[in-house]
Amino acid sequence: MELLTTHPLVFFAFSFVLMSLAAWIGASVLRRHRPLDDELREDFSVVKSATLNDRGKLGELK
Repeated sequence: MELLTTHPLVFFAFSFVLMSLAAWIGASVLRRHRPLDDELREDFSVVKSATLNDRGKLGELK
């Protein structure tokens, strides 16, 4: 555990892998149990485009 607190890059890599795995598992479980209806799909589309827009702005700052 000390390795994660003293080496930020290791912590970043570990967190990234763990969050990616959690998102993948969550998406696959939800997709299997309940497909999105039209209203939720529209809301998801708005959130997705806002997220991609913010991500693009952050990429321009580098």
